[in-house]
Amino acid sequence: MKKRWLQTAIVNVFFLMLVVLVQNEKLDTSEFKMVICYEEYETSGQAGEAVSQLFWSTEQGMFHENDSVRSFVIEANSMATFTFPEMDFQKAYLRLDPFMSDETFSIKSIWLYQKGALFAIMSGDDFHSYISQMENCECITDEEGTYIYIPTSDDPVLYLDISFNEAVIALFDEYTRPEDNKTSNNRFILVFAALLIGMESGSFLFSKSGRTHGRAAYGRGRKVRHICAIAAADLLVCFGLALSYGVWYLLTYFGDVRLEELLFLLDTPLEGSNLSPFYTIFAAIAVGVTGITLVIFATDFFLKKHQRNAYYAVWLTLVGAMAAALALGIGANHIDVATYFSYITQETQIYDEYYVDGRTVELTFPEQKRNLIYIYLESMEITYADQESGGAMEENYIPNLTRLAQENINFSGTDALNGGHALTGGTFTAGAIIAQTSGISLNTIITDGSRVNEWEYGDSYLFPGAWTLGDILNEQGYAQVFMIGSDGNYGGRGPYFQGHGNYTVMDYYTAVDEGKISEDYYVWWGYEDEKLIEYAKEEILQLASEAEPFNFTMLTVDTHFTDGYLCKLCGDEYALQYSNVIACSDSQISELVTWIMEQDFYEDTTIIISGDHLTMDSAYITRTGADSFNRRTYFTIINPAGSAGEGKEREYSTLDIYPTTLAALGVQIEGDRLGLGVNLFSDVPTLYEEYGADYLNAELMKYSTYYVEELLD
Repeated sequence: MKKRWLQTAIVNVFFLMLVVLVQNEKLDTSEFKMVICYEEYETSGQAGEAVSQLFWSTEQGMFHENDSVRSFVIEANSMATFTFPEMDFQKAYLRLDPFMSDETFSIKSIWLYQKGALFAIMSGDDFHSYISQMENCECITDEEGTYIYIPTSDDPVLYLDISFNEAVIALFDEYTRPEDNKTSNNRFILVFAALLIGMESGSFLFSKSGRTHGRAAYGRGRKVRHICAIAAADLLVCFGLALSYGVWYLLTYFGDVRLEELLFLLDTPLEGSNLSPFYTIFAAIAVGVTGITLVIFATDFFLKKHQRNAYYAVWLTLVGAMAAALALGIGANHIDVATYFSYITQETQIYDEYYVDGRTVELTFPEQKRNLIYIYLESMEITYADQESGGAMEENYIPNLTRLAQENINFSGTDALNGGHALTGGTFTAGAIIAQTSGISLNTIITDGSRVNEWEYGDSYLFPGAWTLGDILNEQGYAQVFMIGSDGNYGGRGPYFQGHGNYTVMDYYTAVDEGKISEDYYVWWGYEDEKLIEYAKEEILQLASEAEPFNFTMLTVDTHFTDGYLCKLCGDEYALQYSNVIACSDSQISELVTWIMEQDFYEDTTIIISGDHLTMDSAYITRTGADSFNRRTYFTIINPAGSAGEGKEREYSTLDIYPTTLAALGVQIEGDRLGLGVNLFSDVPTLYEEYGADYLNAELMKYSTYYVEELLD
């Protein structure tokens, strides 16, 4: 028995290794190209005179001219392009001789290509971290960035640590993950086909025929037990299939999800959510389970006919257990189970030290209060812009939003786009709204997701101890409306706004009740953005006709993952559906903003356009080569109060949008802090500028007594 278990395991492992070897593409240096993008560079002579040189060697410190390549650095684009010969890149030591035309320069980014396709962009800061040694130069870091200073006329030399090569290979491996659903499904099917082939091969090759496997061995009782054993083993194999497919889907479409967020979302009631993207998953699993079950029982019949199925159930059990264990291991590693359990036992002091309650500081409104139109754009990020505009794409899918940000304020300090970093707890819509209006992270470890849809106006709404944007504007006499094309109760969005600011919530069901759409009309999450914008105009005009200032807040939905919703206004200019949906949203929001600007009330109205969070469609980000891009949510302020100030360059998170919104309305904030956020118009450093994403994400996951006792309860 033990021998047969071992033999079957060997066969299955062999077939799995065969699939992996066939499917995995390796970095080929003969078709690899590295482009270094310099910044703050001006040639001292004619364009093209500056030369960068890259050396490689298998021995550290031993570099020769024969093993190097040169590249002219043209002032027009400040780029040096290097190609490599065929080599073992993982073991190659690299040395970069930049150029000696400047007293200082900086490396903005590194672009990495394979077979002419861009597979990753590494930031200059990341590149600097791989420099192990310098000659004739030194690094200088200030508030403007990291620069390389050349104090003498000698050539500067930068030696790269071998970890740079490992990082490049890791980026390439990440890029060569499944590019689309068809390829991914094919690979997934191949893996299970390999398991099944190994199982069938082991069954036939290692089972011995003989009298003990003949008819006498299969009496009625033994037949029943054998069928039950096969059925039980089949269930385990099918469970392994379903679990593996689920993990694959998680890795493909939820690339950045963590265990605490997954548990929170799973614990949140599904009422009001759109489950249509998951129908294909259920269908694929059903087809797979049916197919495997037919194969298993057909094989059992074949083996029985040849008197070789005595240990078939045992081998099936082994296959199912292997598949399930592998899926669980990969899934647990992806969602970072270890980190989750380490943080639930730790406590943070970040709220005790930095949280500012809006009721404890002086907020001075201008004599003429400004209206606010706040537009949340589902999954909208600056990634969708072209590289020249500060995005990650070759083509600009959001040209209108890019123009609006460039012509107004997004705290970039340049024409390049800038946006907010979404920290843990603010990476899904409910958490994103809370972050941007209260400066609080929705701690999914502490918060009970099952109660989200139970929060109602009164003592049981979310964060009763917090003082939010809605609370402040309500106290100042603002009429407030939150409009959404889906079920406002889903995720606690409507109850949150009702509890914090007495908003009038106008959702899908409101549109049905008012006769705007029929009772049987339902697309995507409720009704599409085309109708949302139409209804928004009507409501804005109604609010503007009244005496009190107003805050109209809306949330789009068409750009929700996966692939978004193609309405009748969307084109088919791009190969990917999601790109067309993003471009369509860009066009519709631009038209809405243009309409607002044409209205009489615009002079006294500030518009804020903000992506709620980064897209969860990781497959799209991978397919477009944006994995290594510094992704941030889209954000711009249009027509702020004159007293707000200028939008100089800032590094910020979506927590900082809360006080910044008030400042854009002309509100003077004592200390320029609210919640965990900072007024970006001020000179006060943000927590992101002080501590960075890693520290903040870790602290915001931990337990906080202040959070529970002062904000949540």
